[in-house]
Amino acid sequence: PARLPGPGGAARADGAYAAAWTAAEVSVPVLWAALDCPGGWCAGIAGRPMVLGTMTAQLHRHPEPGEPCVVMAWPRGGRGRRFDSTTGLFGVGGDLLGRADAIWIAVNPAAVQPR
Repeated sequence: PARLPGPGGAARADGAYAAAWTAAEVSVPVLWAALDCPGGWCAGIAGRPMVLGTMTAQLHRHPEPGEPCVVMAWPRGGRGRRFDSTTGLFGVGGDLLGRADAIWIAVNPAAVQPR
């Protein structure tokens, strides 16, 4: 089962987030989703509305169904409305299963005009 990401430990001043994850399904779309979400949390999506601008990912190995994993994400800075993040998916023993780099864009909901 997935857990909501949270700060990667009280001593993590770098803004890292982590979540335990056990994959029931290990398809490419599910693994990309696992790499996507924590990147938004470390970019600050909880404090302001954001959308995913771009994401590039590499999958090195699919976890086995039921294999416990950890997804970690780190902010890489930003400028203006743009925020960059890196996410890693780690398997048993800490081996890197996949990595993603993402660009998040902050949006102003008041500026969006309904159709």
